[in-house]
Amino acid sequence: MTQIGIMLEGQAGLTWARWQAILQAAEDFGFQCVFRSDHFTIGPPDEESLETWVSLTYAASHTQRIEFGTCVSPVTFRHPALLTRMAAAVLAAQPAELWLFDYHLDRGDTGVLLAGRLRGRYGAAPCLILSADAGEATRAAAQEAELALLPKPVRPLALKSVLDRMLAAARR
Repeated sequence: MTQIGIMLEGQAGLTWARWQAILQAAEDFGFQCVFRSDHFTIGPPDEESLETWVSLTYAASHTQRIEFGTCVSPVTFRHPALLTRMAAAVLAAQPAELWLFDYHLDRGDTGVLLAGRLRGRYGAAPCLILSADAGEATRAAAQEAELALLPKPVRPLALKSVLDRMLAAARR
């Protein structure tokens, strides 16, 4: 039996709406696979495009039957600045169910401040702050932001228990 797949250039005007429609059509019409290039952009800088691995993450969570992947994926393509764009694309497609941050981040930032920025941009989600800093300022900052705080070192079962309770409460 002959099987047919789809290959597309993701940097050539691919939007989330088009990607979602392509995946659904591939599933509906019985295509074997959807493969795409891993060229984030080769055209004008403002041309619509989706980062390959972010779009494949979406495919993994929204398809049942088709195979998917890249034809080529150069290891030199990933620059740290792209990680921000990748994360933003994932969040645009599927909001986070829960945020988990350390309290002390780089350059004087904190998990509490980051949670506030992300809530402002992506909406509210349960958030757990981890910290080895047992100081009053850390506790007060988490409490003022109405965020759960778990001290480090974190015991795996304690972490699982807190996360399970937070997710269950959010689903009510």
